[in-house]
Amino acid sequence: MTQHPTLKVETFEGPLDLLLYLIAKNKVSILDIPIADIFEQYTQYIDFLREDNIEIASDFLEMAARLIYIKTAMLLPKNEEGDQLKQELARELMEYQVCRVAAEKLREIAVFDTFTREPSEIEVDKQYTRTHEITMLMAAYLTILGRAKRRLPPKESDFTEYVAKPAVPVAWGVYSVIKQLKHRKHASIEKLFADCTKRDQMIAVFMALLELVKAGRVIMENDFTLTLRENKGNNYGD
Repeated sequence: MTQHPTLKVETFEGPLDLLLYLIAKNKVSILDIPIADIFEQYTQYIDFLREDNIEIASDFLEMAARLIYIKTAMLLPKNEEGDQLKQELARELMEYQVCRVAAEKLREIAVFDTFTREPSEIEVDKQYTRTHEITMLMAAYLTILGRAKRRLPPKESDFTEYVAKPAVPVAWGVYSVIKQLKHRKHASIEKLFADCTKRDQMIAVFMALLELVKAGRVIMENDFTLTLRENKGNNYGD
């Protein structure tokens, strides 16, 4: 029977608040979040709400989809997008943590039986007096530009390469993986993509590897070393 985490629903004001709780509970660093483990516990919390017929806020579901995307991107070989998305999430969590600590301090010193008056109007100084290195400004601009691009829907031209040309079949990837593993006793995942010159070939090898591991024809060790299991009755031919 699946055991749900003991969580108090009212204590979490949003998905970032829940993620900080799970990070503290697992005693891990914000800068090195184990996405797979945190995602599993996060979804257990969502299931806990559903079983109690509690309405789930859309931002919790949006964060779940975001964690799935980061987890998927990090599975792809030699893909920097997963690390970038993970670092972006870590920065948001650190900013939220600072704001939460500041809110706690303000709550401690707040007095609600005092008289307050409307703030006086102060002329705003619109001149920006701080100075920055040009490299810092360029890095900030590129960061903002990257976030904006990820929120835009994909262009039709992005799919032209795959729609206009026939995709490499998964069978080709199965043949490539088995052929390479037959010549080596052990091989790393990176070795399997050495002969791929196009992206659709890499996708075919990746999908084939998933199928072969699932079928038990290929064994993946803890260090991601791959070994071919000989099985004469398997349908994956040589």
